[in-house]
Amino acid sequence: MKLAHISDIHILSLGGHGLRAFLNKRLAGGANILLNRRANYKNEVAFALVDDMNSRGGFDHVCITGDLTSLALKAEFEIAGELLAKLRGGPPGVSLIPGNHDFYTRGSEREKSFETAFGHFMKSDVDLGVDARFPYLHVRGDAAIIGLSTGLATGLLFAYGVLGEAQLGGLERALSHPSTQGKARVVLIHHPPVKTTKFLRGGRSLRDAGALGEILKAHGAELVLHGHEHEDLAYDIPGQDGAAIPVRGVPSASYVGRHAYRHARYHIYQLERQGGAARPTLVSREVRSYQAAGGGFADVEAVPLGVEALRT
Repeated sequence: MKLAHISDIHILSLGGHGLRAFLNKRLAGGANILLNRRANYKNEVAFALVDDMNSRGGFDHVCITGDLTSLALKAEFEIAGELLAKLRGGPPGVSLIPGNHDFYTRGSEREKSFETAFGHFMKSDVDLGVDARFPYLHVRGDAAIIGLSTGLATGLLFAYGVLGEAQLGGLERALSHPSTQGKARVVLIHHPPVKTTKFLRGGRSLRDAGALGEILKAHGAELVLHGHEHEDLAYDIPGQDGAAIPVRGVPSASYVGRHAYRHARYHIYQLERQGGAARPTLVSREVRSYQAAGGGFADVEAVPLGVEALRT
């Protein structure tokens, strides 16, 4: 089983929206985009990334860990929908979750704009006993993919995430559900599932990371995928019976700024059952990265920041 991972697409489209749409947190966010992000994050690069994925192939399923939009505007959801429509395999071949930018304002959160646009990608295969969209469970080949939502509308200058008791309870049921037996349990979450100095800075952390960690330690998982930090991250967190759970983050799918190590990337993870193991586990990762010189994508060596680097 091979899973492709992309995140933080940050589609941007300010056109077609009146002033009223910006009389909220978007006023500051839009200014930041005009002064900074517009030059560093490009819609066309995200489309080129998907084209490269489709032409190269070599994966069975796509996982997208949030922030499909920049300001949760209607036009951005429409363009993001066009991008997702290009992915081979259609909705059954994609598991996606929202990020904090997809619930950028109270209005977009209240109107459930993300769920309306992408609900068909997030239909759970089993009933997990929660009265909400999340978590959901997709059983695909040798993988059981669990989608969580940490996105919510926050105040200006904050970008933290929260799971809440209902999702945490649903996650417990998903990790131990009969349909996950013998499968590699892959958890999708936007915010990194740890609290370190780096992730706390600027109010960017997952507020209930401790509770999540306790559940993962008690029930185990074979892989956790996240976004949010726009960096190539690889570290482990404690799992069941002393086993380590690999956690992997991927840079933004549209970034082309001056930091080459953060350029648009996608990862492909290979899961295999080794020896007499009860479940498949992560055995390798391939990385394709945007090349500023040629404007395309190429294989690069995976040199992730380790957990010690995260704490500096």
